[in-house]
Amino acid sequence: MKIAEIEVLQRAVPYKKPFAIAGGSTSLCEHALVRITTTDGVFGLGEAATMPSYSEETHTSVEAVLREKLIPAVRGCDPFDINAIMARLDAAASGNSIAKAAIDLALHDLVGKLTDQPVYRLLGGCFRERVPLAWAIGLGGIEEVAGEAAKYAGKGFGTIKIKVGRDAERDIEAVRAVREAIGSRVRLRVDANQGYDYDTAIGILPKMERFDLELIEQPLPRSDIEGMGRLCAALDTPIMADESVFNAQDAIELIRQRAADIINIKIMKPCGLRGSRAVADIAAGAGIPCLIGSMVEMGIGTAAGLHFAIATPNIDFACEMIGPEMLAADIIEQAPFLATCGEGYFALPTGTGLGVSLKG
Repeated sequence: MKIAEIEVLQRAVPYKKPFAIAGGSTSLCEHALVRITTTDGVFGLGEAATMPSYSEETHTSVEAVLREKLIPAVRGCDPFDINAIMARLDAAASGNSIAKAAIDLALHDLVGKLTDQPVYRLLGGCFRERVPLAWAIGLGGIEEVAGEAAKYAGKGFGTIKIKVGRDAERDIEAVRAVREAIGSRVRLRVDANQGYDYDTAIGILPKMERFDLELIEQPLPRSDIEGMGRLCAALDTPIMADESVFNAQDAIELIRQRAADIINIKIMKPCGLRGSRAVADIAAGAGIPCLIGSMVEMGIGTAAGLHFAIATPNIDFACEMIGPEMLAADIIEQAPFLATCGEGYFALPTGTGLGVSLKG
């Protein structure tokens, strides 16, 4: 049995409302999907979740590199040889981690179906049966942000994250307003998406700490590892790295420089589940906890993140796989695990592979 066919499918779904971070605003979710079919007619699904305000890859660049370089390197391979296939992808094209992630996810889905197992069993089995979620709120007016925070805390989200990083004085006021809106029992985290320089961060973040923050995410540019380390040493609140960690090598450097207390693993960044596991294992070896972040994946990528969180021991914080709740529709048939996304948690997924199927 070999890989016979690989299709690239484009899907676009609008956000319920535009999502703004320090790097820009997004109103339309445009992703490339991959469907890998074997000579026996079994297929697996993958998703390349690109976010223009965050990543350099786009849905068009993903499709181009898939068709021109990556698909030719995979066709005819044994789908069980995931390590060898990913090495072939790296030889065919450098970078392009999100495009490669789509193939990685599709291979895991396919192997799960071929072995009649859910993907989390391929990743080490069930470590937890429930994954708490954090609701993420984009940049906006202070009253708007506080209102959204109160709404989702009321729905059952035990953790709220707000975006900061564009206007430091506004950010302090937003943190204050959100803390007042959600009360003291709901955890609150902030994410600057690289929006501050060191001097601004060291001046503003201690003032935010007064509002009992759970963590501070990526306050500095991804390249300023030295500055991240200085913030880790200076602040009481844990610093979480996101944009500074795209792969296992990045994780090693952050740990070496003591520049992160927590690592945000977005499964698109390290080329999918295989690479994400490498980052998580390195972090675990250093005693650093992780969480699963979001590139606003649709149902396929969200399912993959959930399976990873179910299987990975050091996912110790509420995760952010809330893409389906942020979008006006989805591309998959309603899967049981999605039913509680808007209530602040995911339960153990069912079915073989990723447990999802495309609409239509």
